[in-house]
Amino acid sequence: MKALFFALVLASPLAHSALNMKPGLWGLDMKITHNGKEFNPAAEMQKAFAKMPEAQRKKMMDMMGEKASVGIGKNGESQVCYSKEVIEKPESIGKQSQKCVTKIITQTSSKIVTNFKCEDGSSGDASWIMNSPTTMTGLVNMKDPRGQASQINYKGKFIKADCGKIRPVI
Repeated sequence: MKALFFALVLASPLAHSALNMKPGLWGLDMKITHNGKEFNPAAEMQKAFAKMPEAQRKKMMDMMGEKASVGIGKNGESQVCYSKEVIEKPESIGKQSQKCVTKIITQTSSKIVTNFKCEDGSSGDASWIMNSPTTMTGLVNMKDPRGQASQINYKGKFIKADCGKIRPVI
């Protein structure tokens, strides 16, 4: 789950120059392949919640809502909050929460390419393309601390300016 969180953080389309992106709540549809097997983490979480008794499900949702940097939308998409500060400071991504160093390789107002290395041994590269201020696509290739490879393809869509209970990624 830590790798998934960091992958979502890396999915942030960030650059030093003004990135053509609206800050706020974004819905991300992901196609994740890990060790050759494809899965959807939001769908897996929804399946687990469906098997829980109502009281336990409510308790889990309440706990996630209070501390979450990632939420699940009604259509099963992952929801991430990108603040203006996060969009403007790519060097801070993953530094605090995952103890990672992210280097920007290429940056424009519509595209960013980065690579990253974390203290836990995770590493990889990410690219992101802003199709408009409210839509984006991206790809993250990473290896976890055990050297297992994952690839994450993203499609993102701006939902609204207010992130609600979901904390901005840091």
